[in-house]
Amino acid sequence: MQQALILARKGLGKTHPNPCVGCVIVKNKRLLGQGWHKAAGKAHAEIEAIRDAQARGASLRGATVYVTLEPCCTQGRTPPCTEALIEQKVSCVVVATTDPNPAHAGRAYRLLRKAGIKVITGVLADEAKQLNLPFHHWMLTGKPWVVAKPPCPSTVN
Repeated sequence: MQQALILARKGLGKTHPNPCVGCVIVKNKRLLGQGWHKAAGKAHAEIEAIRDAQARGASLRGATVYVTLEPCCTQGRTPPCTEALIEQKVSCVVVATTDPNPAHAGRAYRLLRKAGIKVITGVLADEAKQLNLPFHHWMLTGKPWVVAKPPCPSTVN
């Protein structure tokens, strides 16, 4: 998960309105593929990692996926990542944080489990949530995350 978080940070400032997400796929202690969400409308981290693994000639059957945010489970600008993970026949998905969107929260877990995929949640959750505080705030409150810088002391009368 540490490597997935490192990858997710590569998306900082580039994925709005989407969160920064990283993904690593391993099997038998061997890295098969990795990726991160690079920009809104582009492939999500899971798809980037699947493509990376496929480019290396790896089969994902029985692999474990580490992802920093619950995989998407609905069609938006991109297809649902849950479908791709199910299609690849991975055996386990380890997730740092649940999608804060109330319409999606936990839904991917149900879909993956229904397909026979083991799901583990909460791994390095605090670090992953910290990475996407603005996204979590916006999803839960509908308000933007605003950071204000105080005036420089030399300019205050």
